[in-house]
Amino acid sequence: MLDSKDSFDIEVTVSTGDVWVYVGANPDTVCTEPKWMNRVSVGTARIDVKNTDPHFHMGTWYYICVKSMSDSALLTVKVSQLRQVELLANNYVQKFQFMSKDHLVKFLVFQVPTTWSSLSTTELLIEALTPNFYPTVYVKLLEFDTMPSDFETLLYPSIIDYDLKFGENLSHVIYSDKVSKLTS
Repeated sequence: MLDSKDSFDIEVTVSTGDVWVYVGANPDTVCTEPKWMNRVSVGTARIDVKNTDPHFHMGTWYYICVKSMSDSALLTVKVSQLRQVELLANNYVQKFQFMSKDHLVKFLVFQVPTTWSSLSTTELLIEALTPNFYPTVYVKLLEFDTMPSDFETLLYPSIIDYDLKFGENLSHVIYSDKVSKLTS
């Protein structure tokens, strides 16, 4: 299952044999009515799915069917989502735009100073520039001794795995263009 509307690719490496690789959203018809497919002989091939593809939908289970065209085949399959991450700077206003109704998720990272204590507070302020836009924000606390070199591979929050969530109660935010949450 993919957690964002970012592009993804499926890399298939065949050591021996010749295979067809099918990808679809229905496990019963993935081999007969795939959304994407590719034939791979010995070597590596990719199925690249862009975020503009009309068959791509976030929050959908995708199934992979592999059919061997030879007596036997040995292969590996790797799925990678090309996540885009924005770094938030302290006390600096940043504007983010959702390009379509299918663009539902933004991944953002911010750093809390290492001298942070129980007396410190962090405020997240979201100001909607579009009328009647009410986002839900999920926050996940990750602690590191050193700054990660690759923000794309961090464990980001999801609708089932998060440490803090706000904006989900529309009665508190409706007709308001600002939402904020203090944490300590």
